[in-house]
Formats: sequence, structure tokens, C-alpha cells
Amino acid sequence: MKKILTFILLLLTAFPALHAEDAADRYRREIGVIARYGDILTTNGFHSGFNPLGRRLARYESVALQYSFAFPESSEYGRFYPSARQGVGVGLYSFGSHEYVGTPISLYMFQGATVASLSDRLTLDYEWNLGFSFGWVNDSGLTASRTNISLGGGLFLTWRPHARLKFTLGPEFMHHSNGDTSFPNLGTNTVGLRAGAAMGFGEKEHVRTVARLFAAEEEKKPFGERMTYDMSLTVGWRAGRVQHEDGIKKFNYKFPIVSVSAESMYHFNRYLSLGPSIDLIMDRSADLIPFAASYDYPSMWKQMAAGIGVKTEVRMNFFGVSAGGGYSFGQDDSVLTGPYGVFGMKTYISDKLYIGAKYILRSQRYTHNLTFGLGWRFGIK
Repeated sequence: MKKILTFILLLLTAFPALHAEDAADRYRREIGVIARYGDILTTNGFHSGFNPLGRRLARYESVALQYSFAFPESSEYGRFYPSARQGVGVGLYSFGSHEYVGTPISLYMFQGATVASLSDRLTLDYEWNLGFSFGWVNDSGLTASRTNISLGGGLFLTWRPHARLKFTLGPEFMHHSNGDTSFPNLGTNTVGLRAGAAMGFGEKEHVRTVARLFAAEEEKKPFGERMTYDMSLTVGWRAGRVQHEDGIKKFNYKFPIVSVSAESMYHFNRYLSLGPSIDLIMDRSADLIPFAASYDYPSMWKQMAAGIGVKTEVRMNFFGVSAGGGYSFGQDDSVLTGPYGVFGMKTYISDKLYIGAKYILRSQRYTHNLTFGLGWRFGIK
């Protein structure tokens, strides 16, 4: 229920500017159908054949229905991000076994935009999506949750034979897991092709020559005016477990995770920014092996680490999607010490305040976790 409420909150905050625009402006809207087909990556034993079926699960299929809108060109967002679209979708997935994996239904939000125009009718676009998938089988060793997080993205060629009709085709990567909130959580990763068709209505669609994401702005600004400084606090929980040579020992408890991040971002243009970050984490599920026999727990200070890394962010309308990595410094023998990766999303409620969702990836023996929270942006809009 907490995950569902969090998703609804993120979904509702995706449309704050709709009520601030002039009612006379017309939004460009689309309804589209998406088909997906490709390979399930064998990143764990369940998909490679160690499952009740005794065979590899190699293919996935999916169909989805999407609704999206774009801001009018007369609006602020329409002028700043003329090709950006955002919306919601619902999809149905098949992973080769309804009995042991399930046939999940996914509810997600997404955003996409044009990276570059290749011709008058052909563009290179990107799109990301984030949501929840319902209906997984939670007693077969793949996942302990009937509800999992789903996130992904891809690059697509978009052909517009008509102002209100478009077709898309391109590669897409998807990840499904419960963020280690329950165990087991082997995760399902897929890569394949996505094909789609969409019909537009509302304001007439225009194909524009769009500057590339790494292009400089025409207006020259001093270095200091291109800087922003973000502070965020996110929290979550993780299922406790330790791994021995004779198997995995579970702790029947959900351990809290608290993460604080500080990011200093240089904005090359209105789309793309890059900069260093400091990530502090306190993970009460870390380093439990010496305490497995007694079910005791280490001190909080031994489960803290500080990381130094680099992040890049792509901003469109009121969403910012970031990715990066770095190195985390904790106790010498701690699982929190070592390289880490971060994938995050910011949903801006205002110019300064945003809701943050952050996915932290670590080594194979200590996989990942998901946290949600709030952040504040200092500096330029």
C-alpha cells in the first residue's frame, strides 16, 4: 500500500502546471499502442534454468496503451521544451511462465523528447518510464513481492507521415524488482525492441529542428549563473539477510535506510547538467554476518558511509532524470565500501522543491535499494 500511495503521489505531482496555464491554450495529446519483444537477461540463476520449470526463461513480450500530452507553444514549458511529452501508461507483460513468474500488469508514468531531427519527418527520440507492476508470483524464488517497481528507457526513431500520426521503433531496457524491500529479490532485466504507433489530437503537431542535448545555449551566461546546488533527503527500507557458504539466513525484519545527497550541477543548457556529488548513507541492513547467530545488530556508526561521485541530469519540463556513480567510504570490511551507481528522478513541485526517488546499485553480493524523499534546489531556476 505504501508503494501504491507513493506512486499516486508522484503521478499527481506530474501535472501541477496544467492548472496554472491559460484555459484558452490547447494541449497536444496522443493516444498510442506499444508492443515490446526481446530477451530476458540471465543475471540470476532463476532465469538461466534454476527454477521449477528446469529450463531457461529467455523471452518476454508486452503490449501497452499510453496517453501523453505536450504543453502549448505559448506556455513557458512549451517554449523551453517544445518537443517534450509526458503521460501515463498501462501494460501487460509475459515472461515465459504464468505459473511461476506471473503475467504482471504495469502502471507507469513516462516522459520523452526529441534528441535531434534527422529529416523533416524523422527524429531520434528518447523516453523513460517509472511505475509499479502488479501480479507477480511471489513464492517461486524469483521475488517475494506481488508488486514490484518497474523502470526503463530507450532510444527510438520516430517517423511522422502525417502531422497527427507517428510510428516509433528502437531498443529499450527494463528493470523489475522490489528494491530489496523483501527477500528474495533476484530482479528481472530485459532488453529488446519496442515498436509503437500513436494518433495525436488537440493542437496540431509540428516537427521541429531541435538542438542536440549537448548544444550550448545561445545566451551566454557566466559560470556562476549556470550553477545549481541540490540537497535531498530520502528514506526507505531493506530486507535483512546474510549469506554463508551453506545458504542465506534471513532476518525477519525491515531495516531502515536513510540517504542524504548534495549535488553541485553545472548547466550546459536547459536540458543537460553535470557535476560532483556527495552521498551519505545509513543502512541498518548492512554488515550483519558477524551477528547472524545471535540476531544482534552492529552499531549505527558502523553502518554509515560517505560517497563521492559524479552525476548527470537530463531535465524536461518538471521532471529531471539523473544517473551517475562514485566510490563510497565506510568501514574497511563493510559492504558499503566500494563503487556504487545511482539512478534517480526528481519531480519538481515548484522551482525549488522536488520529490526525489533514488535507486542505488552496488556489488553483486549487496545489490541495491530504493528510497523516496524530498529535495531543495538552490541557485538558478
